[in-house]
Amino acid sequence: MKSFVKYFNDLHGAFHNDLNLQKNIYEIPKLFNKHVSILLKSIYSDLSKNILTDIYFDESSEKHFIISDELLEIIKEDWNNSDLKVLIEKMAKETYDRIIHLKKDNDKTETYRKI
Repeated sequence: MKSFVKYFNDLHGAFHNDLNLQKNIYEIPKLFNKHVSILLKSIYSDLSKNILTDIYFDESSEKHFIISDELLEIIKEDWNNSDLKVLIEKMAKETYDRIIHLKKDNDKTETYRKI
């Protein structure tokens, strides 16, 4: 089984740091999109910029991201026979968790402002 943990570990610190520093809920999905694109570009250097936008964060979907059939077809072998899918799912979950945390934090702040 192929592993892409090395690529993931190379960018995970920056991704995690960016998530923690971001206070705007609406900007957080962009961080997922940016860092997943960096991950895929480091693994598949021949991918075009256009295709890299075919995976993006979606808070309402079950796995919290959407990947196009076109991109999936290109990376299908690794998607099914490596840890790539799990790594991207982990990034999506971290993104989702950060959004939920900030929403709860904002709710608390609004409650205190009313007092």
